[in-house]
Amino acid sequence: MIEAYFDESETQDDADVLAVSGFIFDNDNCLKLDDEWNQILTEFGESKEKPLPYFRMSSCAHHNSPFEHLSRPECDRAARSCISVIKKYMTYGLSASASQAQFGKWCAEGAIREDITTAAYVWCCWMSLVGVRAWADRVKFNGKIAYFFEAGHRHQTSANAVMNYIFKQSNFRDNYRYGTHAFVPKESNRPVQTADILAWHHTQNVKRMMDGRPRRKDFEEILRGQEDQYRIIHARKELFDGEFAGLSRFSEFINRIRRGDF
Repeated sequence: MIEAYFDESETQDDADVLAVSGFIFDNDNCLKLDDEWNQILTEFGESKEKPLPYFRMSSCAHHNSPFEHLSRPECDRAARSCISVIKKYMTYGLSASASQAQFGKWCAEGAIREDITTAAYVWCCWMSLVGVRAWADRVKFNGKIAYFFEAGHRHQTSANAVMNYIFKQSNFRDNYRYGTHAFVPKESNRPVQTADILAWHHTQNVKRMMDGRPRRKDFEEILRGQEDQYRIIHARKELFDGEFAGLSRFSEFINRIRRGDF
């Protein structure tokens, strides 16, 4: 079975960018990644007896807990070690982002009165899942895919509703090769930590684009030599309208997700 792991990142500033990102792994490579990721957590922990409990890119980048015992160069080495392992074992990477302020304007134009953060999250989640389907179609993968999301994040209810929407419709279930979905704790599921890195870098890259700045060097390293193995998109009006055949259909989609009316 193929496994897909997803996480989200959200900027807490005027850029107001939200992203849902993920990686696809085959089962064997996922096990290898898990083993090497555990070695990295041990190497950069306080001691062999007290490894890092997890890797979170935002905490590492800002030298916050649980990385405060490391120097900034050591934080950089830890992040680059994780990036190297991702590049070694990932099959495909996906990320979709949206500016919530911009998203709100589009919704207002269509008289959509949904909570903007929820609407933006559902759009990004859906676009990432569309990327999984597109990858499976392109490589003619006909097996099952297990979808995993970080447990406990504030959009878990919306993510679960989107997955149930897929599961309960046979045509969607087949198109997305749905096997199962689950919400897993970051601390005990190392592969889901890979998605955190891509999500953080995507939101940071969108902010830098808005400011006219180039990509971060570590984000360049993530993509180097493998850009054709990624589907990274940022919400544009034509993409927003096209995927949901107009704003009114998107509003109906959000309402069905909320009601569980499938």
